[in-house]
Amino acid sequence: MATPPVAPSQAAAGGNFEAPPPPAMQPPGTDMTGICFRDQLWLNTYPLDRNLIFDYFALSPFYDWTCNNEKLRMQSIHPLDISQLSKMTGIEYMLSEVMEPHLFIIRKQKRDSAEKVTPMLAYYILDGSIYQAPQLCNVFAARVGRALYYISKAFTTAASKLEKIGYVDTENESETSEPKGGKEAIDFKEVKRVDHILASLQRKLPPAPPPPPFPDGFVPPTTEADKEPENQQTAEPQPPAVDPIIDQDIWSSLLFSFKMTILIDQPDFGIEAGFNKADDVEKEGVLNGGFMMPHTNSFGHTFRDYHVESERQQGVENFYRTNHINQTYDFVKRMREEYGNLDKVEMSIWECCELLNDVVDESDPDLDEPQIEHLLQTAEAIRKDYPDEDWLHLTGLIHDLGKVLLHPSFGGLPQWAVVGDTYPVGCAFDKSIVHHKYFEENPDYHNPAYNTKYGVYSEGCGLNNVMMSWGHDDYMYLVAKENNTTLPSAALFIIRYHSFYALHRSGSYKQLMNGEDVENLKWLEVFNKYDLYSKSKVRIDVEKVKPYYLSLIEKVRTI
Repeated sequence: MATPPVAPSQAAAGGNFEAPPPPAMQPPGTDMTGICFRDQLWLNTYPLDRNLIFDYFALSPFYDWTCNNEKLRMQSIHPLDISQLSKMTGIEYMLSEVMEPHLFIIRKQKRDSAEKVTPMLAYYILDGSIYQAPQLCNVFAARVGRALYYISKAFTTAASKLEKIGYVDTENESETSEPKGGKEAIDFKEVKRVDHILASLQRKLPPAPPPPPFPDGFVPPTTEADKEPENQQTAEPQPPAVDPIIDQDIWSSLLFSFKMTILIDQPDFGIEAGFNKADDVEKEGVLNGGFMMPHTNSFGHTFRDYHVESERQQGVENFYRTNHINQTYDFVKRMREEYGNLDKVEMSIWECCELLNDVVDESDPDLDEPQIEHLLQTAEAIRKDYPDEDWLHLTGLIHDLGKVLLHPSFGGLPQWAVVGDTYPVGCAFDKSIVHHKYFEENPDYHNPAYNTKYGVYSEGCGLNNVMMSWGHDDYMYLVAKENNTTLPSAALFIIRYHSFYALHRSGSYKQLMNGEDVENLKWLEVFNKYDLYSKSKVRIDVEKVKPYYLSLIEKVRTI
């Protein structure tokens, strides 16, 4: 199997995970008004609201990783919790204005005490695009520079035209038809004196500051009035400085910042995962290589909406109630011991796929088709966008094979012990987990050994040392690992944690991750888009694609 290329640098990746030490913080006066940040992939996945807006802002180059908000995130506390921020000192961000979902204003400030804060910068997020608001000093500098430019230009023009004041039409001077008194006598000494005064004033005026460079591809507009004769000897003053409000308001930025948008690095499959605004039109709902992401699931609702009224909503909620009550630390430990022996059934990967023809996931609000359809939809969507990454194609095919646990041949476990979102056991249940309220009936919820932030684990211990709620993810991971699979570690990470939405959607439990987890999470975030958005009622021609996947299986016979 092909091994995955080296994952991109953490600092520019677009996911919610702990980054390596960031570069030194830019000083308060740093001008980043020429930058527009937008991560369309994130926007296509998550809603822009007051609960998630800070996570989105934290992906941008404007974010200071040393701020107090980041410290709260590492403690699984909401980063905008003012009751916690007021107890700290240093740099912090506050959400000052909200007009969901179109406009959010975030203020950067320095806190010296609970009552004393010093504003530093402001950022506005307009329909998903993030800009730095110009500072007052920059506005004044641009306005003064603009005024100096036009004053200097006026003096230059006046000085070059003064001779025309004394112009005499010699051809018509001899004509007797025009009275001699009709022409005003010109005092050339006075003309020279005015010329001298204007030149003296022009020399005393400081030159206008040079304007900042325009973005690549932007040509400042010119008018006929700006065009001077080629033989003009007097040097023209420099163009005025770009005004951060007049010239770079949000609408102008949208027009000429095409090349300035920050690219969001994703695992490099040979396809740029960022978005370059040089394209005239952004293709909404399109994943990296062209996979069209639907806006609604097969029931006409948004994806992973566990509260919308639908034909499956009540059944899904009942499922999670049972799941959250019964998934305890002791239960998971017992199931891993029982199924870790791999002594139930022996069959091939494709036989397991066919076994899923009769399985429907009761926890999934987006699809009620047999699971083999979902496996092939995911794998084929990835294959279309990343044709050279065969290890990822196979991962898409087998990531849900653990659902064979529902089949009598494998023990016929109930749905709550096989499917659904997964989460760590042995530590506190994070509130980002869907239908969290039902954990209150779980015995571990009240057990002091398991209901703290770290529980039985330690900071940075690595997810490999954390017990996850039992289900198809963990089982398939055990099957691959115990059979010495040749799939790369990123594939095993995807298999085990693809249902761990509290991590890769909400950014929870990052305190348990180690460096390898951080790198593998980047691959999981790419995979998750296909796992989630490829679900539909469009059927795959199984017989047509079967030979290709059998050839991939042959490459990794050791599974």
